[in-house]
Amino acid sequence: MALLAQPGYWLAFRDAGLMWWQLNILFAFAVVMQVARFLQAATVLNGVAAFTVLVGYLPLSSASYSIPGLLMLAGALLIWQVRDSLRPALFAAWLLLVALLNARHGDVMMLSGVILTLAVLFCVHGLVPTSGRRLQTGRWFAPAYALHLLCIGFLVSVL
Repeated sequence: MALLAQPGYWLAFRDAGLMWWQLNILFAFAVVMQVARFLQAATVLNGVAAFTVLVGYLPLSSASYSIPGLLMLAGALLIWQVRDSLRPALFAAWLLLVALLNARHGDVMMLSGVILTLAVLFCVHGLVPTSGRRLQTGRWFAPAYALHLLCIGFLVSVL
């Protein structure tokens, strides 16, 4: 899906100076999940795959936060892998990573990133009880991301 989203990503952001080879954020998700898979089931094949994906991704990742973005996504995954007693402290550290990730864009963007993150988390937490089923974002997020990029790219091209 990351490959399918790439043309729309480039069309949407090319006027902002984005080059066609700068990868979208779905590639960052794929890299983090490949490394997580290696850590959960460490085999030589998984290790080679994770290393290859990481080395191939880094030179092309300047538009999707590069190493800091990978660390932030890995931190989000780690929050749900630790004991409940450690979760609040790790969540606070993760929010700091979200803020630092957006710091280069100014205070407003940094604060917006944290507020938007908290708003989404609290809305989801309010809609889906902890004991209930998870939101099945894996079924719709990537296609919706690709589709919205194509719509933005079309609007940018037309306007």
